[in-house]
Amino acid sequence: MMPEEYSEKEMSKEEALLKKILKSKYAKARELGIDTVRKLAAYTPIQLLSLGLYDDLDSASRVIREARMRIGIDVVITKQKREQYLKLPKLTTCVKAIDELLGGGLWPGKIYGVYGEEGSGKSRLAHQLLVTVQLKPIEGKAIYMDSENVYNQDLIVRTAERFGLDPDTVLENIIVVDSSDYFALEEFLRREWPDYLEQGYKLLVIDTLVGPYREAFTGRAHLAERQQRINATLNWIRRRISFYKTYCLITDQVQAVPDPSKRIDKTFIGGYVLGHGVTEWYYIFKTGSATRRLIAYDVIHRRTGESVEFKITDYGIEDVTTD
Repeated sequence: MMPEEYSEKEMSKEEALLKKILKSKYAKARELGIDTVRKLAAYTPIQLLSLGLYDDLDSASRVIREARMRIGIDVVITKQKREQYLKLPKLTTCVKAIDELLGGGLWPGKIYGVYGEEGSGKSRLAHQLLVTVQLKPIEGKAIYMDSENVYNQDLIVRTAERFGLDPDTVLENIIVVDSSDYFALEEFLRREWPDYLEQGYKLLVIDTLVGPYREAFTGRAHLAERQQRINATLNWIRRRISFYKTYCLITDQVQAVPDPSKRIDKTFIGGYVLGHGVTEWYYIFKTGSATRRLIAYDVIHRRTGESVEFKITDYGIEDVTTD
C-alpha cells in the first residue's frame, strides 16, 4: 500500500489520477482495495457509503461520476458503440453446434447460465471453456470457482493437448477458488477478483452459485436474505464483466416446473432473482451414455426449446459427427 504522503512524482499516472478524484479519501480507498480508477468506477455511490468511505450520498455520487467519466463510461450506447461491441471476440466452446446456438460463442459482458441434473455435463462445458479462453484471439486466463469440489486437472490436460496447447501453461493460467461456502465466494469476488480483472483474466466460472447460499440460508425464514445476497453478488459480477469486457458462466441445479404447459419441465433452483440476474439460460440433459442436449431456455435471440446435441469424450465435449 502506498502511503498518502507520497508525492505526485512518486506515483504512477493512474495513482495520481485516483488521488485527484478521491482527495482525502485516497488512502482509505486503497486500504479497501480500490486502487485504480476502473475499480472505483465499478462501484455505486451506495456501496461507497456501505464501506464507510463517505458519509453522504452527494459526495459519493460525485466521485463515481468523475471516475466513470475518466474511463469513458456513458449510459448512452450509440450505434458506434454497439458496432464496436459486436467486433469483440466471442468465446468459443469449440463445439460448432453449441457456438451456433449461443450466437457465435459466449459474448463478453453477459452472464451465461447453464443448469442441469448431476452428470448432465455442466462442469464438462465449464472445463472446456477454461481451456478455449486461452486460444486465439482471446488468449486469456481463467478463474474457476469450485463449489462442489469437481475441478479435474487431468481433464484440463487432455483438453489442452487436444487443442495443441501446452498443458503446464494452461494449468498455470487457471486459478481455482474453493467457493464451497457463501462467505468464501463473496470474499473472493469482492476483495480479490477485481485485481485479477486488472491483470487481464478474461473468464469467470462459478460452478455452482446457488448451492453455497442454500446450505447457509435454509428454510423460509432465511429466504429473503439468501435472495438478497444472490442478487447483490450477480449485480457485482455483471457490472464488472461489463466494464472489463470479460466472459462469465454460472451453473445451477434443477427443480421441476409445476406448469405442464411449459415446453421444458425443469428450471433452475435459484428462483426469480437468479432468473433475472443471468443474461441467458440454457438447460442441459442426457440423451445417451455419451451424448447431451443443450436447450435454449431464456434466450432473447432463440425460441424456447431450440436445441443442439453434442457428445462427451475423454478430451472434453465435441460435436456429434455422422460418419
